[in-house]
Order: sequence, then C-alpha cells, then structure tokens
Amino acid sequence: MFFIEKGEVDVLSQDERSVMVTLKAGQYFGEGSLLFSEPRSTSIRASTNCDMYVLDKKDLDSTVKYYPDICKEIRDSAIAKREQLLKLKAQQVLISNMETVKNDKFDAGVRNTYYQKSPKENI
Repeated sequence: MFFIEKGEVDVLSQDERSVMVTLKAGQYFGEGSLLFSEPRSTSIRASTNCDMYVLDKKDLDSTVKYYPDICKEIRDSAIAKREQLLKLKAQQVLISNMETVKNDKFDAGVRNTYYQKSPKENI
C-alpha cells in the first residue's frame, strides 16, 4: 500500500494509454491487494516527482490490531474504489467497442465504394 506524501500519480487504463484518475498528496492506493489478497487491478504512473510511504501486508496486519476504525475506513474505501474502477473499465470497454464498430463500418463503406465501381475504375 502506498501513501502519497508529495506529488501526483496517474491511475492508468487497462491498455495504459489513458489516465482514469489522478491521485494527489494525502491519498493512497494499493490497499485492495493487501486487504483482499488479490492481484493489483491497475497500473500507476508518477506524473510528478513523488515522496511516498509504503506499508506492507505484515505491517498493515499488525497496525489493524491497534486501529480497527482506520482499517474499516480503508476497507470501505477499497470497496468503493473497486466499484468505481469497475465502472470506469466498463465505460472504456464500451467506448473501445464503439470505436471498433465505427472503424468496421468505415472499412465496410470503403470496400463497398471500391467494389461498386466498374472494373476499369478499380485500377
């Protein structure tokens, strides 16, 4: 789990071509992997120079004993982030599918135009 002390990081789309969310100082990421023992769900890229604190699973587990309320906050936040991320990913898939259909229709239109001409015009 990473806590951003200074700087900004970008949460990238699945293809890593676009930025889904930018996180700033005071925010954190990576809690889902620690709390739910699941692989990371996104890639993160520093968009500025950053200072961060790292909390590993062992330290998180020992801290939870003393601060259960904070753990609940982090868990609730992780669930909300996961839901938001799933929605963003679904939107990206929809947009990608729309672009594919649009490109396919364009390609089909070009092919139809090309093949509707007389054989002499195709040369």
